[in-house]
Amino acid sequence: MEPVVLDTQPFVSENKSEPLTTASTLGEPSTCSPTTVLGKDKETAWSTHPFPEARTQSKNIVRLPKNRTPFTQHVLSPTDEFLLYINNKMIDDVVEFTINRESRRAKQTAWRDTDAIEMKAFIGCLVHIGAMRQSGSSLEFIFSAIEGNALVKASFSLKRFSSLLNYLRFDKST
Repeated sequence: MEPVVLDTQPFVSENKSEPLTTASTLGEPSTCSPTTVLGKDKETAWSTHPFPEARTQSKNIVRLPKNRTPFTQHVLSPTDEFLLYINNKMIDDVVEFTINRESRRAKQTAWRDTDAIEMKAFIGCLVHIGAMRQSGSSLEFIFSAIEGNALVKASFSLKRFSSLLNYLRFDKST
């Protein structure tokens, strides 16, 4: 460890008449050494050298797993982790089935077709709602201005979220 070189210029306070107070300028016996400076209250001793660094306790060291499986070696982002469970083919099928169900059931409503990006966001919001233990909550509570879920509100409007939830389909309807 290198020695710390401090500025050797005396402390200049806003009040020019106030000198730097050290143990030697007080004229009274003190336990301060030449490496300490007394504070403004004339009781607090401040060290001019930092304390030596101690070794980090082993319980405070985060260790990442060394043995990664072949499936997780390419994971670099949360999106990659999401795609380990639900792949793009599954998303495309859900989008296709949801669009087909809606196009047959409610041609009179103002339905806007969904896409894979919106479906990934929708499923991610559903996972987030479950992780936040809000799965039993009403949509009005989840989208409320005061206590609502900020992530879901930022991703969807209540009307769009509700329509996707109503028309979500995971298989071909017969």
